[in-house]
Order: sequence, then C-alpha cells, then structure tokens
Amino acid sequence: MDTKDDLSSPFCDQQQRSAIPTTWTHKAGDDSFEMDSYSEFCSSEDDPPILNHENIIGSDINKDFKKQKVGREEKLRMRAIRKRNNLLSEKVQRKENEVHRIRDELRKCRTNIEILELERNHVFGQIEKCYTEGNMAKVYLLQSKQEKLNLEYKAEENLEKQVIIRLDNAEYELSEIELEQGKCIMFENELTTQEKRFEIEATEEAIHRMKKDILQTQKCEKRKKNTERDQLVALQEKDRICQQVLNVAKRSQQVTNKYLQDTLQRVKQVEENESDCSLIDKRVNTLLKLRTDIATNRDNIGAIQSRESYLKQKALGQTLKDRNEIVDNGGNASAVIVKKKRLQELEKDIEEYEVDQKQKQAELISRILSEESQIKKHQTMYPQLWPNSKIGQMETAVVGSVKNSVAAEGHNLKEYSPSKKKLENGCIGIDSFEMSLAKEVTLHDENIKSEPMDCNNLADDSDESEDNSLATPEFSGLWNNNDKIYKAPKVEKLSYTSNYQSKKETERTTQAINKHKSVIVKKQTALGKGCPFNSKPDVIDFKDFDVLKTYKKKVILTNVSYSVNFLKYINLSPHLKDFFEILFNPPGQMSAGMSCEMYITFKPMVNEDLKGVISFLAQTGPFVVPIQCTKKKCNLSVDCDYIDFGNQVIGENLKKSITLTNKGAKGTSFKFLRTSGLRQTPTSAGTSLGGFTSIEKSQSNVLDKHLKHSISDPESASKTEDCQGNDTFCRTVELGDLDGMGVGKTTEGILEPFSSVKLEIIYNPSISGRVETEFEIHFDDQDSSVISVKSIAYAIDVPVWVKHGNIDLNICMVDRLYQDAVIVNNRATTSLRLTFEVCKELQSHLELLPKTGYIQAQSQFSAQLKFFPRKSIFDEGGKYFDKETGVLEAPMTIRVADQTSAVHFTLHAVVTVTDFELNPNNIDFGYCTINESVIAKINLTNKSVLSQKFGFVNLPDYVDVQPNDGFGTMLPLESIELDVIFKPKKAAVYSFELTCRSGINRDFKIRCKGIGVHPPITISNSIIHFPATALGDSSTATIDIINSHKSANEFTHLVPRIGNGSVFPVGPISFEFCIPKDAPLEISPSIGTIDVGSRKKISVRFNPMLTDTDIQHEAVNIVTKSLKAQVQKEVQEAKLLAQKNVIEPSEQKGKKSTKKTGIKSASNKGRGGRTSSGVLLSVLPKDVILPVPEDIQSSSNDYSLARTSLYRQFINSFSSYSIPCFVATGTPAYPATLPYSVHNTLYLEVHCPTIKPPIVVISNNGQTILDFDDVSIGQRIIKSITIQNISHIVQDLTSSVLDTCGPFQLLNAIRSLPPNATHTLLIAFSPKIAKVFVEVLNIKCVTSTLCVSLNGQGMQPLVSTSLEDDLLNFGYVIVGENLTESFKMENKSTLSVDYCIRLLSNLSHEFHDNMKQQLPYFVDGDNSIGKVMGSSNCSGRNVFDCVPSAGTLKPGATQDIFVTFFPDHTSNFFFDCAQIELCNKNEDHKIYLKGCANPHTMYVVGGDDIYSGMESFTAVLKSEEISDEKLKNPDVPVIPLLLTFYAISKGDVIIPAKRDIQVGCIRNNSFSQKKNGEFYFDPLNAIPKGFQIDLQRGMVEAGQTKTITFTWTPPRGHNPNTCIGGSLCLNLKGDILEKYEITLQTKLLSE
Repeated sequence: MDTKDDLSSPFCDQQQRSAIPTTWTHKAGDDSFEMDSYSEFCSSEDDPPILNHENIIGSDINKDFKKQKVGREEKLRMRAIRKRNNLLSEKVQRKENEVHRIRDELRKCRTNIEILELERNHVFGQIEKCYTEGNMAKVYLLQSKQEKLNLEYKAEENLEKQVIIRLDNAEYELSEIELEQGKCIMFENELTTQEKRFEIEATEEAIHRMKKDILQTQKCEKRKKNTERDQLVALQEKDRICQQVLNVAKRSQQVTNKYLQDTLQRVKQVEENESDCSLIDKRVNTLLKLRTDIATNRDNIGAIQSRESYLKQKALGQTLKDRNEIVDNGGNASAVIVKKKRLQELEKDIEEYEVDQKQKQAELISRILSEESQIKKHQTMYPQLWPNSKIGQMETAVVGSVKNSVAAEGHNLKEYSPSKKKLENGCIGIDSFEMSLAKEVTLHDENIKSEPMDCNNLADDSDESEDNSLATPEFSGLWNNNDKIYKAPKVEKLSYTSNYQSKKETERTTQAINKHKSVIVKKQTALGKGCPFNSKPDVIDFKDFDVLKTYKKKVILTNVSYSVNFLKYINLSPHLKDFFEILFNPPGQMSAGMSCEMYITFKPMVNEDLKGVISFLAQTGPFVVPIQCTKKKCNLSVDCDYIDFGNQVIGENLKKSITLTNKGAKGTSFKFLRTSGLRQTPTSAGTSLGGFTSIEKSQSNVLDKHLKHSISDPESASKTEDCQGNDTFCRTVELGDLDGMGVGKTTEGILEPFSSVKLEIIYNPSISGRVETEFEIHFDDQDSSVISVKSIAYAIDVPVWVKHGNIDLNICMVDRLYQDAVIVNNRATTSLRLTFEVCKELQSHLELLPKTGYIQAQSQFSAQLKFFPRKSIFDEGGKYFDKETGVLEAPMTIRVADQTSAVHFTLHAVVTVTDFELNPNNIDFGYCTINESVIAKINLTNKSVLSQKFGFVNLPDYVDVQPNDGFGTMLPLESIELDVIFKPKKAAVYSFELTCRSGINRDFKIRCKGIGVHPPITISNSIIHFPATALGDSSTATIDIINSHKSANEFTHLVPRIGNGSVFPVGPISFEFCIPKDAPLEISPSIGTIDVGSRKKISVRFNPMLTDTDIQHEAVNIVTKSLKAQVQKEVQEAKLLAQKNVIEPSEQKGKKSTKKTGIKSASNKGRGGRTSSGVLLSVLPKDVILPVPEDIQSSSNDYSLARTSLYRQFINSFSSYSIPCFVATGTPAYPATLPYSVHNTLYLEVHCPTIKPPIVVISNNGQTILDFDDVSIGQRIIKSITIQNISHIVQDLTSSVLDTCGPFQLLNAIRSLPPNATHTLLIAFSPKIAKVFVEVLNIKCVTSTLCVSLNGQGMQPLVSTSLEDDLLNFGYVIVGENLTESFKMENKSTLSVDYCIRLLSNLSHEFHDNMKQQLPYFVDGDNSIGKVMGSSNCSGRNVFDCVPSAGTLKPGATQDIFVTFFPDHTSNFFFDCAQIELCNKNEDHKIYLKGCANPHTMYVVGGDDIYSGMESFTAVLKSEEISDEKLKNPDVPVIPLLLTFYAISKGDVIIPAKRDIQVGCIRNNSFSQKKNGEFYFDPLNAIPKGFQIDLQRGMVEAGQTKTITFTWTPPRGHNPNTCIGGSLCLNLKGDILEKYEITLQTKLLSE
C-alpha cells in the first residue's frame, strides 16, 4: 500500500495539504514511506487543520471524556489515528513477507553454490584422471565444462552478495517500521475507549432521531386521512351531479332513439344487400374461372393424347416399313425384329456387366493393396520371419503365376472376341459371348508383356511387381491355362435373296456342272498322285530386287504323267498382273516326259515382297506354279551372345570382342548400347568405397529410362549426352559406369551388305562383386530386330579399404575446430604400413593424425581428422574450394606399402562465415518529443549459410528494437528489416550504441544519436484507430490537449525544452492542426489556445467519401458506354436498311441506293458503326460530343449513377495519416502571426480503414436525400426509397427513431436483407406548422450506417370565403320548403389544398363532449354564436346541407359552395356551424348557418326573448291555452310578444326609449311571386300614455320586411319606481290571419 494513495482521501483538499507543516519522513531502500503532512485527515475546506503527531502525544486527555460530547474535530482526530495505525500494521506485514522471501532466495542461492562446488570438484577429478590416461580430447571437453562451472559459481556468489544486501536493507526497514508502530501502541487503549464512547453517542442520536421520525410519520398519516375524507366527499358530490346530467341525457336519448332505430335498420338493410351482391359476384367469378380452367385442361390433355397417339402411330409405321423391307428382301421379318430386341437387351446387359466388372476390379485392387500393405508392415515389424531367400522365392512365385495366367489370357483373347456381324446375326450364343466379353473386359486395361521375366528383375523393380500383382483373377477357374479353350462354331453368313430355287432346279444345276467337268477334265491315268506337270524351278523366286529394274527368267514345264496331256495357261494372281509379263506358247499334246518353256519378265514398281501363283489347266485338272519376289533385306547376327570375363581384380582393364555380321543385301547403321544398370550381388567383405555394393532403385530406373529413350531416338539421345547443362541426368548416367562394364570405342557405325564388324566390351571394375550387364545392338532398319548380348564378371577387391569413402562434415563455420575419425580396414593376413596424405592447398586448414601408421592383420585403424577452417581458406582453397558456394571437396589419399593402387576418400564440407551485416552503421534520430517515438529502419543480413540467432542486448530504456524485442533467428543468407524505436524520456541530447550479439557471442555495433524534446502541451492519445468505416458513413473520436506547463523550475519537475536548450515560457499556448490535402478527416476545433493547467477536447471525424474526380470520370465512362450502345444500335438499323435497299428490282438503283446509304450512314455516324466487313470501329461519330469530367455536376443523374457504380466496385482499403500540430506561445491576434518551432510539433497519427458499404440506395439515382418539397399543413405525402444489400452476407438492419412529434414517419418496418436483395421504405411527411423540416434517418447494420436526409417544408394554406362575417342567415322559410344560398371559396396559396366541410350537427357527439359540464345560456346569460347547437329536423334529415362537401382547390382557383336550408317543423332556433377543414386536420374557417321556419307566410321578428334558445323535444303548448281569455276570437291563434322599454333620465332631460319589430312576408314557392301580406293593429285605446307607433297598417311584399318603431316617452311626473305596462294586438294577414299580443313594459333608469 503506497502512501501516495492516502493523499487523495476525501478528508483533505489542496489548500490544506499545502498549509499543514511537515511532521515526519521515513525512507528505506526502494520502498519509501513518506508523510510530510496530515492533509489526508481533512474532509473539506471548512475543516480546521489537524494537529501533528507530537501534538497528539503531548495533549492532555480529559478525565471526564465520557460526560463530554464528542466533537467533530475529535472524531476526525480519532479517524486519523486509526487510519495511521492500520497503515503501519500493513507495512509491517508487507515487510515481514519481503524478509521471508529474501531469506528463501538466499537459502536457494547457497544451495546452488554447494551443488556447483561439488560438481566443480568432480569435474576437476575427472580432468586429472583423463590427463593421466592421455585422453586429451576429453580433457578439452572437461576443461570447457569446468570454465562454465566457474562462471556459474562466480555468478551465484555475486547473487548471494546482492541477496544479503537486500536482506539487510529489508530487516533494517522492518525494524524502523516496528519502532514507529511501538510508539503508537501506548495510545491504542485510549483510542479504543474513545471509539466506544463515540459509538454510544451515535446510538443515542439514532434513537432520538428515530423517535422524531415516528412522531412525524404519525402527523403525516393523520393529514393523509383528512385529505382522503375531503376527496371522498368531493367525489360523491361530483357523482351526484353526473347522475343528474345522465338522467337528462337518457330522457333525450329515448326521444332520439325512436328516429335513430329506423335509420339504422335502413342502413343495415342496405349493407346486407351489398354483401349479398358481392358474395354472388364472387361465386359467379369462381364458377367462370373453374369453367375456363376445365376447358384449358381439356385442351392440354387432348394435345398430350394426340402427341402420344402420333408417336405410337409413327413407331408402328416404322415397324411395318422395316417388316415390309425385310419381307421384300426375302428375309424372316419376325426373326429379325426378335433379334434386334435381343441385341438391344444384350447391349444393355453388356453395359450392366461392364459396370459390375469394374466395381469388382476396384474391390479386388483395394483388397490386394490392403494385403500388400499388411504384408509389408509385418515384414518391417518382424523381419526375422521373412528371410531374404524366402522373400525372393515368394515374390517370384507370386509374380510368375500372375504373369503366366495373364499371358494365357492375352493369348486367347482374340478367340473370345466375336465379330460384330456375327453378334448381329445371332450366330453366337449369349453364354459364350458373355464368357468372352468377361475376359475382354478384365484384360482391357492391363499392360502385359508376353516375354518371360527374370525373378531378379521382378525383385528389383517394385513398380512392375505391383502392377503385375493386380492381374490376379477374381475367379481362377475362368483364367486357368489348363482348361480347354472354347471355340465358337463357324456358321456361314446368311444371305437373303429375292429368288428361291426349287429342288428340281437345284438338281438340274448340279447335273449340268458335273457334266461340264466331265467333258473338260479327265481322270488321271497314272498311278501316281500330285501335279501332272513339274516346274523347274519349283518356285519362281526373284530375290533382292531393285525397283524399276527388269528381271527375266525361264521356266521349264515337264509332263510327269504317264499319258499324253495338254497344257493351257489360265491366268496370273490379280495383284501381280501389273509387275509380270508371261510369254507362253501352248505346245499342244505333250507325251509323257516332254517339256515346254515359259518366259517370265518381272519389273517391280514398289519396294514390297510379292507372292502369288500362275494357274494352268491340264487334262487331268488344274495346277499352279508358285511365284515370290523378295526385296533387299538385312540378315544380322552375332557370333556370341554371352561373354564371361571370369574373376578380375579391381583396377585391371580387360577387353573382349564380338563379331556382328550382315548376311543380307541391304546395309544398315547400328548402335551398340548398354541397356541395364548395376545388377550386383552383395559380398561378405566391404569394398574400398566403404562397402558400396548397389545403386538405388530410383537411379537405376532413371538410367533405364534414359537408355530406352536413346534407343527410340538416337539423335536426341546423343544430343542429351553431349549436353552438360542437366547435372542431375549426367550424374545418373555416370552412376551406371560404377560396375566397370562398358562398350569400346566402336559404339556406332554403318554395316555394309555381306560384311562384318567387331565390337568391344571393356571391363574395368572399381567395386567388387558379381556383375551382370546386358548390351543391345540397335539398327536403323525397321525390319531388323534388336540383338541382345549379356556379359558376366566377378571383381575381387584390394586388401585395404576405408569404411566411409566420403566424410561429410556438413556445414562448418570459420575459426571453429571440427573433428572426425577415419576408420581403415585390413582384410589381409599381414600387417601393412599406411601413409596419410593431404593436398598442399589445404594443409594449413586440414590435418590427419598420425601421418604414418601400421594396421594389423584383419583389424581396423582409426586416424584423427582435424578441420580448422580459417578465413584464408577462401583464397587458399584453390580448385578444391568454391568461393561462391563455400563447398569444399578435399581428396585424401592413403598410401599402402606394397600396394600399387592407393585408397582414396574425400572430405566434404560447406565452409561459411558467421558475420552479420548491419546497414546503416550510424543512425541519427533527429528531434523527437517525449510523447512520441521515432523509428529508424535497419537491414540485418546473415552472411552465413547457417541459421543464426541474434539479439540486441544492453539496450537503454529509451530505445526498443522490434519485432520480437530485437531477438530472433535468421535463416541462411536472409536479410530482414528491423525497426529501431527511439522514445526519449526527457529533454536531453542522446548518444549511444546498439549492440547486436549473435548466437556464438559475436558483437556488432551501431552508433546512434538523437535529441529529446519536451513539448509544452501533450495530446492524450497520439494514435487514433478508427473502426472499419463504410463509404458515406462517419466515425468520431475524441482526444484532449493538455497544457500542464505551470512552472519553469527545472529542479522540481521536468520542464518543456528542446534538448538542453532554454525552458519554454509559462503562459497560454496556441495550437493548430494542419490536415493533409484530400484527407477525409475533420478536426474541430483545429485552432485554439489553452490556458495554463487546462485542457481542451478535440473531436476528430473520419468521413470516407469518393472524390469528385473519380465520380466524374466514372460518369464519363458510363455516358460513353451508353453512347456507344446507341451508335451500335443505329448502325445495325442502317445496315438492315441498306440490305433492304439492295434487294430491289433494278441492280443499278440498288447499288446507287446502297452507296448513298453507306455515305449517309458514314456521315451521320462517323466511324463508330460497322463497316461492310462487319467490324465495329471504336471511334464515336464526329457529331457526338462526349462530356468532359468537369462538366458533370454533382446534382445530375449521371453523377449519382457513377457514385452508385463506384460503391459497388469499391475494394476495401486502409489509409494512415499523420497530422502535425504546431505549437506557439501566446494568443494570436491574427492567423499565422505567432512564431513557432518545428521541433515542438506534435503529430497525431490516424488509422482509417475504409470498407465497401453493404447497403446502398438504388432509387432516385442513388441519392440519399429524400426531398418532399412544399406540402400544405395537414396534408400527407408518401414517398419511397429503395435500398439494396450489395454485400455477400445477410444484413440485419435497424433504423433510428424519428422524432415522434415531428412530421416524418416511417410507415413500414425494416427487415433483414439477404445478399442482392432490395427493400423499399415508405416515409410519410405531414407537417403541422409552416416551417422547414430537416431530419436524418439512420439505417444501421453491423458494419456501417446509411444516412438518409429527409427534407420538407410545411406551407400554410390560404383559403378565403366570400362571406364577410362568416354568417349565412337564411331568414324565414315555410316549413317543408327549402332555400339554397351559395358562397365562394378561393385558394390564394401556391399549393393545391384539400378541403372538407363538416357540419356541427353531424358531430353532435363531439359537440356534447366539448360542452360537457357547462350551463345553458339562459342560466349563465351567454348567448354567443356557436355556444348552443340549433334544432334538428324531426325526420332525422340534416337541416342544412353543403354541396360539394369535399374537394381539392388548385392554386388560385375558386369553388362555389351551395348551402340548402330544409326545415320540417316550426322553429326559430335552426342553427348549425359548417367547419371547413383543410388537408384533413387544419380547421381553417367556421361558417355559421342560421334559419327560421314558419308554417305561414307572415312572421314578426323582434321583441324580448320569452322562449328558451334551446328547443326541447317536449310537446309545444297550444296558443289557445295561453291567450284564450284575452282574445275575442278563439279560433285565431294568438302569439305573445314582449317589448320592454328602458328610458334614461339625465337630470332634467329624459331620453325616450325605442324598440323596433320587423314584419315580413315569406316568398312561397307554391304561390305566385306577387302574393303580398298585410298587417294592422287593433284600436290603440288600451295603450298607456307615452307610447307612439310610427306605422299602424301596411303592406309587405313577398320576400320583404317592414320595420315598426315603438317609442315610449315617460310623461311628466312619472314615478320612476313604478312600471307602466299595457298590451295591444297586431294582426297579420297572409295565407291565414295571425294575431300577436304585444305586451309593453317600461322602466325609467337614471344615469
């Protein structure tokens, strides 16, 4: 636990830390414990300072501390003491653990020293023992081991000293801490007592606080109960009022339901009728579709049946046709058809059999291979069970049996292969054919040789034995050579003729032929048998003829019969007629023994052998004379095909010859070659080359292949032998000469006709053993076969030989000693003297000890070989050493007394250096800040051909080498690049050396220097790793710039400076980031000033985007391709038009039109079309102007298409940017006015990986901006945007949440997109206020975010009406009639506006909801318009109706709205409100509709309101009940009317009161327009004084009103406290007579 952590305690602040004096300090070794103050015991700024340790010890403790209350300062002091005691206890425990650990280390170290000392003594004893025995090689090894032990012993002693020092320091520190802890133990009891007292006080305070909380809780519960009781009373009162309102509403609803039920029934009936109609239509459509499907299926089935019947008829017709043809040809049609069917079945069975046989072969091969692998495995595991002789016999027997069986099968293969014609005719049985086919399939893929093979060859050639072993049959019975071969019976080919002979005709033909023969030919009268004439020579032979030369011969024919005979020349063999001329004169009758001559002339035209006969006819029968012609041939032979050299000593040379003779008339060239490699039998004794007795099989196989190649192509073989470029092949051929058997000088030549030549075979053995070699003589003559010669010899070895003829030391390093033993064997019975010789060039590097020695009889001699290569070997090696490769081949010679041939052996080694090459040798790091690092590249090259380990050791703490911390292993001749990282810890000048040490402790050094810079500001993170960001997306990172330079005192802390220069001044520091050009980075803020001790946050934003240049060039490419495609299309159309013009009646006109068309097309389309040869030229027409990349605007469609194309083609990339941050002192007044130092520049490294965006927008040409333009408030516009997944994986998409109170709304959900899938997003824009709206929709996936900008502007619709006060008063209308009025609506905005007119009466439920909890106007006196909804028609029909009620107003358009008033009962309270809603939501205007209904034409308007403004559904009282007593005529209804007059008295002046009433006449639609009304008053006798009426009688025209004014002037002496009243009767005469009783009341008011 470190005490520095205690300084951050919450009991202390910064001011108190600096104010508290230093009390005590304790340091010990590496672990220090310091406490300069007790600042950690402070809790806040208001806390007083705490006393130090001395004050605590010296303070007097009050004896009555239990009675006193523990204060805040006392609590803090107790906590500080307790904390300090705990800290000391922890330190004591930690130091004790450290002491135990160091003691364990010391114990282990001393144990190791004792072990090393014992081992060193033991090694010293062994050295003395070996020294006395003379074993110096072991002495050297033990001495090196002793040196190693001495070094380890010294290292352990040094370690022991260090451990002892550490133990002393740890014990000293432990004792100091325990002493300090002992000082505080004396106050432990007092501290414990104070802590108990503190706990008691805390418990009492908690109990007191709990009691107060209980009382407070009780008060709160009481207050809560009172509140709940008041709320309950209020709720009961509210329920009572609501119940009253509900009762009134129920009564009203009962009246309304009477009319509502009828309406609902009518609506329900209409809906049922509509549903029935839709159901019927649906069923009808289903039936029609079913009928259509049935008809379609019937047609399809009929077509299929027709096609099948057609195919059947066609096949039947073909069968009948074939049958008729066979019958016409005279064949048996049924048999032929049956045979064809059987052949088809047979072919099918053959195919199945072949497949089955191949499967069986594969199984057989796998079984054989598995058995062979098991046998080989057992042979390797248990070699004692398979002796060599038994193995050879077993392999020979197996292979021999296999080859014999295979040869027999190959010999009889033809007999089992019937011809195709016989199969077609069915002459061979199926069983026999299957047997022959089985053997043919089995032996089809085998490569079998008919020659017998030697057992030794089979044993050596493993490949051939494996291949032949696979020929083992699966069933031995079918392949047994002893079985008799089945031969198919010969059946003559059937021939079908059209005419058949009868039996009689056949007999007659036979008799005619026999009769003809009896006339011409007579029987032989002699007793002998044979030819009647004898030819001399017997066979006419023309040997060794030349083409185009003429040869003649005479042939004597002698009659050897015993009677007179005739001789007639018949003919010559047809193929000889072109080459022979026969001169023969028939001699007539020839007696016995007589002869005649015949001359034959032969002129060959081709160089081929010819054979034939000359046919003669004698009286006794025909006979022939054979004739043959042979061309020139070679007749080659040797006198001996087996040569035995006998026993031959190694080193001697023996020759033997054979004679090659040509007995033919044709000469040929020959080539004498050796065809076999070494075939040696191992001997009991070794050879001089260390017992090398045979060559590897692979080398022998390569040699055999080369010889076969040379035989087949002698010229290429000779060229290959002369070529020395292929080292591997040459070495393989040379290995064939190791047995010493070869050909002489005459290896090839020309053998003349009838000549001979001698060929030599030379035997010069170099290894012992039996040698069998085969030679072959090859000829150019294709008719001559190869002659084989076999030679055999036995070589006897010399007595002295070396066990290892080649001593390979592998790779040796310079200046290192390498040793090996040379073992010499003596098989002689006497001792021999040996002398070892080394070539002069290598005597300074190579040594054989001893140089002379004696080897005993039949024993071994060991010589010591020492090889110490020095660097001078590269110059002194001579021809034995290759400087480039370092290969050393040193020949060694052993001279044996009384032996002519020396024993040679060779030392092979590869000598290499152990150097490392460092480039460069000097490194200058320059200036580097302490917060950054500088990397220098160095190349390390391994000059050795061995891999070497390396490591950079003893590196300073401010230098690092990477990778792998400067350690590693280098391959031979490898060169690697290393990074030397220089990261200074402070501002200073650095100069040092880097040491690279190899695995053999060789050091290679590099000198380095650099200057450390301490900048005045620091960056919290100098490297920013942005995540993989897609194109169009962005990533943001935040860093801090800190100004921690507060003081220029360099003795207390590190100060900013450059190297050892002056200190950077304290004050505000300005900075500026310079972003590289074209870097997709943004830094905010990039310029600023930081005060002393403060920091500033910097935001770095990475936004990868495609450059405008790339997009513009891609747009040009796209436009060019589209233009080319368009031009190609035009050219093709022009070409088709030209071809049409060519095909015209007149050729001349066609040619002219063709030329004109061609010229026109060339002029219009330039060179971009196709010429007459059909070649498309790549040049566009001259009149087509390609766009320039600079002309492509960012708002064009081509620009968007090009950007989308580049998004799809983009390849992931990674870029890194280094951004400099320049630093200067002070605050700049103007930009670039402060001086700055380049060395104080900080660098911010930003790693920016850019990936292909997985999601792109494909709608609207790839634009990510969705603009809704101007939309009226309340109107809703829906637009779509389509996105596509262009990645190869499924993308799980999510979207950001749009503003719930905003106008934009995402209508459909986002789902996962498979690769190349698309998804369309529907976005609605419905503004509520008039302003511009901008919002961003983020579509997120795993790797990127697609930002779609949503733009739109809400516009306030401006619609006005032609009504001034928004009131449309219809006046009075007769009940049952209607009246229509109109007003105009005008759209003054620039957008189309949707409007809807809604009547308040249709929204009665909304009106009642809004008017809930309000008093009627006659109670509260509020009679404003719209407060109360007017009366409704009793029929349920609307009183007012607006047409059209909805529509769209285009910009600047007007619309007439017609309003119809139709009352169905008498009422003066018809009132409604027409609300004009714009765009379905915005209530723009309210038009109030008012009207009255009267059953008669005359009416009166005016007077005081004596009726409620709300019409009740209760029955209206009859007027007779009201005024029956007052009116004289009870039949005329009397309507009451009240007029109240208010006169105002102003002192002595009285202002009279006036009241007006209007009398009107309604224009009735059922009467004439000229029907007027009349009104008059009854006599005014009963009117009180002071009243005056200006018009007592008059006429009212229809549709007009007249005003009657009543004036009341108070008479003099009128008492203002009394009211004067009276009444009068007004008569209205229209369609009926009506009476109004006008009641007059007066009141005098004083002002």
